[in-house]
Amino acid sequence: GGFGGKKYRISALSAAVAVAARKSRRPIRLIVDRHVDMTIKGGRSLYLAKYKVGFKNDGKIKAVQITVYSNAGFSLDASVVIMRYSLIKLFGSYEIENCDYTGIVCYTNTISNTAFRGFGAPQAIWITEKIITEVANRCKISQEKIREACLHRDGYITSFNQKLENCQIRNVWNELIQRSDYQSRKLQVEAFNRNNRFKKRGIAIVPCSHGIGYLGRTFFDQAGALIQVYTDGSLLLSHGGIELGQGLHTKLIQICTRVLDVPIEKIHLIESSSAIVPNSTQTANSSATDLFGGATKVMIMILIQNSARSWLPCLYTKKISMLSNRK
Repeated sequence: GGFGGKKYRISALSAAVAVAARKSRRPIRLIVDRHVDMTIKGGRSLYLAKYKVGFKNDGKIKAVQITVYSNAGFSLDASVVIMRYSLIKLFGSYEIENCDYTGIVCYTNTISNTAFRGFGAPQAIWITEKIITEVANRCKISQEKIREACLHRDGYITSFNQKLENCQIRNVWNELIQRSDYQSRKLQVEAFNRNNRFKKRGIAIVPCSHGIGYLGRTFFDQAGALIQVYTDGSLLLSHGGIELGQGLHTKLIQICTRVLDVPIEKIHLIESSSAIVPNSTQTANSSATDLFGGATKVMIMILIQNSARSWLPCLYTKKISMLSNRK
């Protein structure tokens, strides 16, 4: 299930277990079937969007007015914060010169919905891509041409006042079309569809810009890491992030390997512990690699600064600590 069920909606089950444990004076374990679990904890909020869009004959979108409604269910839960993220991520990779958008969170008589992967971004992307599709159909222009015409440019200031610097979306777009042989494959799909009445194929290319980090809470943008170096050339790394199956441990080991230019088998990692790296920012918002990877890199640079290539024995013989941490 979504992380919202674990973070926000766990209270109902926890309260039931706590009451049973207090009443029986014994440890209590509650195991819930998946369908019951999802019914209790809720799901991703359903969205409804009403919009007006102004565009030129060449498909260039000039103005958009949108009102977005979300089904929060019988309680707010995280719905207000999710809506804020949706509005920020609403236009994704597209330049919209004039925009007016409003988000409304609705109380309903359904299960209280909660946070899921993407935290409002998937719904926002669907809304914008629906607009792109409608504009393309009205102008009788291919959707990829509309998308390309509206892509971000370097120096563009977004609707939430962020200036884009070193924006590479157009370069990525062009490279992806070329390397995927998109145009040729599209012609093959169209030919297949003409020759087959019931069986159809499709192909599309869609840009996506996903912001990371914590909205309005920049103090969360910090991380800690600790590395210990041994005279046999091996390293022991600990950091404050949590491995959730996303490959965080692997990526941090790769950072060590690249910065230090040492074999990967020389680098060892121990599980995260607040006894070693305290006060860590939670592993969320697609920022763990940026934060803990950055802390790991800075920490290594501190260790090897002003040292020769054979820095391990150099540090030891000069009685320089081979333990470094970064917060």
